[in-house]
Amino acid sequence: MSHPLRYPLSVGVLALTLGASVLLAPGAKAGAGATFAPTNSSVLTVPDSAYPVPSNALFVAPAGNDANPGTQAMPKRTLKAALAKVPTGGTVVARAGTYRESLGSITRRVTLQAYPHEQVWLKGSQVVTGWTKLSNTWIVSNWSTSLCATCYPASEITSAAPAAGLPDQVFIDGVMQRQVLSASAVTPGTFYVDRTAKILRLGTDPTGHTVEATVSAFAVQFNTAGAAGSVVRGVGFAHYGANSINSRVPAMVIVTSPSVSFDRDIFAYSATRALALLGTAPLVTNSVITQNGYTGVTAYKAHGLRFDTNMVTDNNNEHFSNLGSAAAATAGMKLASTDDAVVRNSVFDNNDSNGLWFDLACYRATVVNNVFRHNNGHGLFLEVSGSLLAASNVANDNRGYGIEVSGSADVGIWNNTLADNAAGQLGVMEDPRHTTATALVQRGITYDTARVDIVNNLLVDDHGGSPRLLKTYGGSNHLSADTMIRTHADNGWARASAAAPSSVAIWVRSVSPYNPSFTSLTALRSAVGQEVGSWERAGYGTSPLFVNSAGGDYHLLGNAPARGQGSALPAAVAQAIGVASGVPVDQGALIFAG
Repeated sequence: MSHPLRYPLSVGVLALTLGASVLLAPGAKAGAGATFAPTNSSVLTVPDSAYPVPSNALFVAPAGNDANPGTQAMPKRTLKAALAKVPTGGTVVARAGTYRESLGSITRRVTLQAYPHEQVWLKGSQVVTGWTKLSNTWIVSNWSTSLCATCYPASEITSAAPAAGLPDQVFIDGVMQRQVLSASAVTPGTFYVDRTAKILRLGTDPTGHTVEATVSAFAVQFNTAGAAGSVVRGVGFAHYGANSINSRVPAMVIVTSPSVSFDRDIFAYSATRALALLGTAPLVTNSVITQNGYTGVTAYKAHGLRFDTNMVTDNNNEHFSNLGSAAAATAGMKLASTDDAVVRNSVFDNNDSNGLWFDLACYRATVVNNVFRHNNGHGLFLEVSGSLLAASNVANDNRGYGIEVSGSADVGIWNNTLADNAAGQLGVMEDPRHTTATALVQRGITYDTARVDIVNNLLVDDHGGSPRLLKTYGGSNHLSADTMIRTHADNGWARASAAAPSSVAIWVRSVSPYNPSFTSLTALRSAVGQEVGSWERAGYGTSPLFVNSAGGDYHLLGNAPARGQGSALPAAVAQAIGVASGVPVDQGALIFAG
């Protein structure tokens, strides 16, 4: 079957190389009423690395001295001193340990890397000692920082997490403590910062333990074109107090220079955003973005971004609001106004938010071979953008839709496995916004949903927990699914039973009845005239598809009816996924991250 294309063209595929380098518990299933509490593990490690050490590298070690020349035998003590001395294009090699500093702005091309097989951490916290017991709490006096406690909009705060906007963080033996808003509310596992009296108060006895408290807003900014081509690899960033929503400090690590790359790094426990990609052609590979207060990764006008083989998990652990507003941006990763981004081979897991979110006129995005699971929102959200390809992804057990398309045009939804998502497996929605901006209209972006192709996918609910497999919605513009969706064919539809969920699809129409609900694929096909080559299974328990969906394994069984039932992939789609074109394929995901 031939399908017209206006999707982006990606390059080949890399195998997932992230080993068991970070201890993360799997998230609870959204469909089973997950609470989306962060894992809060005290054991976070930097992905192991073994980069070659240049002969002229400058060395730094916690036991060094900034008066030293920076040789391996006589290293400097601080990264900031080493970076100030290293020549343009040079390399700083950090020995194992924790560097508690902010590096400020880097305006020259440099490489910062860990010594082979050593753990290197850059932290925005300091170790706090001198505690005094007071009643059932422990205090330190004369406590003050320069962190901004007002740099957030009230619309992003919920009554369930009233301290989310405050940038203070405290860790006892690596375990994050919860901030409260008064001394009287302090209990074990919590802390309070009295800014007027300059007191830091703990509810847990710190005796014999290491207490770390955040004092620095950000770790580093790669700034100006002079820092283009800089590299950071094998480094951990943690404990910074970026209060990014209304602040000039948008994240713990900030990139405004072009072509900056990160490999085998970890970004953890930023008070808000972890990594802000604001320059063109950034590259993030083999890295972990976890347990950050607001959004793991944010990208704005980061044209040409490549995000490959990463884990994005347990973000929005301060539980900022997920409701829509002018400032709404909670996500594992959110991109806005970015052209030609490629996100592939990555896992977005247990974020208290959407997993991956494209917004505000992203153009020619490629999203392939990823896993979106257990997120407290949509797995993948494609909003008011254009020329997007989502192919060979697995989206399961998210609280929203596996994939939602909203206000976007020229969208290819090919060979995805969408299973057991609480709101439904696929949503194709109209957005109330409309734009006539010439530059956007010329790209086919009007903020109206149009020309969506849905081919070779599996839409599955094997426990009957969602209200439907596919939902379309016309919004205030009263668009019809017949005009929003150009092609839907060769898909597999499977339900726990004919009654659970009772609706296969809601197919919005611009004339009455406006929202007809179809109880079977046969009825849907008869009414809309598509779904050629598709099949339906009701009674999933007797006709299973996957190796172990209850355990999160959505590989196809050898005798699954989806085997070989997909139509041949167009060359652009096949190349993006990394498989052959022109031949029939299985339905559902073809390559699995992780």
